[in-house]
Amino acid sequence: MKLMNADQFLAMPSGTIFSTYDPDIFDGLYVKGATLTDGYFQVTDILEAPFDPSVDEDEGATRSVPAPNELAMDFDNVHKSVVVPGTTYAVYDPADVEALMARLHLCLPSMKDWNHIAEMPMSQTLVHGVHRVYFHAGLLAMRALLVKHYARTGDEQIAQSLSTFWPVHVGEDPGDPRKMTFQEITTELPSGGYEINPDMTPSTEALPIALEFMEAQGNLSW
Repeated sequence: MKLMNADQFLAMPSGTIFSTYDPDIFDGLYVKGATLTDGYFQVTDILEAPFDPSVDEDEGATRSVPAPNELAMDFDNVHKSVVVPGTTYAVYDPADVEALMARLHLCLPSMKDWNHIAEMPMSQTLVHGVHRVYFHAGLLAMRALLVKHYARTGDEQIAQSLSTFWPVHVGEDPGDPRKMTFQEITTELPSGGYEINPDMTPSTEALPIALEFMEAQGNLSW
């Protein structure tokens, strides 16, 4: 990373990644566009919040839109900006950009594990490994969908055969996708209270997930 004054910064090509720098503080993350005249340049603010389109920027400051639960990042916004005398620009070297990308990439596994409904990692909402439970959920949902398909087309014998098919190596057949019972989820302790049922299988834990998938697809309502 290199620290540059305004003249040095304006000489940098389009696509330059930079932040403004105040001793010990980096502010923002931007992509420099074309250098214009009189100290002006084009810039994309990677971290820009969405703005209210009903406010005319020529008539005053824009007003931020009240943030909903989810926002889409806009990497295509391009603005006209001007260098401010005395500002120091922290320009990222290619190695800095690659290191930043690698560090962000490390966050992806934990983000993929996030359960937006429970607002906690998915692995903390399941007894068994996420990959095992969702694999079983896929088997359950696909079997139920095939049974429904062949029953609808009049191939009752095939439908019946599929309804009883279950790979023995993945454990006991838990039945059709459904919500779990309280007894399947918990075990009452002799001293009072409850604990997670230690005998719960991945297939049983997958039942409501398979049901949720099928209902979301509009294919089945048990």
